[in-house]
Amino acid sequence: MKSELDSKEIASLRNELQDLLESAYAAGSDEGESDLIKMFYSGKADAYETALSLINVALGGDPDDAE
Repeated sequence: MKSELDSKEIASLRNELQDLLESAYAAGSDEGESDLIKMFYSGKADAYETALSLINVALGGDPDDAE
């Protein structure tokens, strides 16, 4: 059984991923954190950016298009 997301659900997913991405950037740039923690949040940010790009490509858009 195939289910499809409507535009409202996709927009919600994008917003959630964008919030997670911004949180990962903020946590990874904290001067008081160790290099290991910064590397962890950098990896998370990369994953969130990739997910956002995949959503944009799947919808026929530019992978780097920010909304």
